Amino acid sequence: MVIQMAKRTSKTYDTENGTAKMVVFDDDGESIMDTIEIDVGDFSALADRLVLYAVMKKAGDAFTSASAPGKDGTVIDGIHAANDVIKSLLEGKWIEKVAGIGRTGLTVEALAMYFADEGGMDEADAKAEAKKTWDAADKDQRKDLADTGEIMAHAETIRAGRNAAKVASAPSISDLLG
Repeated sequence: MVIQMAKRTSKTYDTENGTAKMVVFDDDGESIMDTIEIDVGDFSALADRLVLYAVMKKAGDAFTSASAPGKDGTVIDGIHAANDVIKSLLEGKWIEKVAGIGRTGLTVEALAMYFADEGGMDEADAKAEAKKTWDAADKDQRKDLADTGEIMAHAETIRAGRNAAKVASAPSISDLLG
């Protein structure tokens, strides 16, 4: 049985006028129960705190999404994702998802592997160069970089290593079934 909850709210933001409105619906999602309106000017005493909260909330969500278990994510992936969100916000871009999140860390790791293998760099230098290259690239350059054959091949090697480690540490069917 699937139980679907009715939509309870609808939010709109008018950034030109500095207002927001939330319409609250009844349990069936059909009748309007209330409309809540705010003006950004009413919150001027809390402006810094609200900005910091919003930025950290978005950065934290990006970190969690990119480093979630089962998504091949690592803490490093999460750090890159959080930094990408902060960078986008500083550029004035409020977007729901930063392009590359979920594969950012993997791409940077694959780029480091490429620099180590092809450029003869040691691991530390290769990682630093990969991060520097990624940070200097714009959104389109990052996508193009991630879609190169060399980076895709190194990413597959990394994924295979991660999957092998998961398989090695997984219980066997006979252990589970007794």
